[in-house]
Amino acid sequence: MLVRLFLVCLLFVSVSTQAATVTLDFEEDFSADPFPNSVETKGYALNSAGNFQFFSNAGESDVSLVYCPGCVADLQRSDGPEFSLESIDLSLFPGPNDVVSLTGKYSAGGSISVGLVVDEIADTYFLGSEWSGLIQVQFSSASSAVFMDNIVVTAVPIPSAVWLLGSALAGLGWMRRKQTV
Repeated sequence: MLVRLFLVCLLFVSVSTQAATVTLDFEEDFSADPFPNSVETKGYALNSAGNFQFFSNAGESDVSLVYCPGCVADLQRSDGPEFSLESIDLSLFPGPNDVVSLTGKYSAGGSISVGLVVDEIADTYFLGSEWSGLIQVQFSSASSAVFMDNIVVTAVPIPSAVWLLGSALAGLGWMRRKQTV
């Protein structure tokens, strides 16, 4: 019986701790409000004091999200836990060669920043492992409208030790209950 309980706990821990990578592409949000100041998609929320605008290239199914010059946009998980920012597609209008600033806030405190030199043509920017353990990312550009698409994020899972401890305590409680009956 104890062996079965251990195997069930081990299976639960291995399944529950896998990171979920998601691409925020805004395709399903295009038919909503054309000028929202908040977009929630795939468990992530993107907010701005200014309005976003959805943009679709004529004849293409690709949709981008645009936010206004001088605005700051914040990306967070809707349910609160940490995430990693893997990559993002950016382009500018009117461009070229403006700087889009990204600032990530860590859950443990502190932050990380980078200025990406972006031109008119969509470029994919890959961010390193130091962009992990974030609770928020801010995007800003002083002089250009920023087109954002294909933001790749990975949810940071709850450590397996927490699941293992919880399942062990549940197993001990179940065994104690069985002994008293």
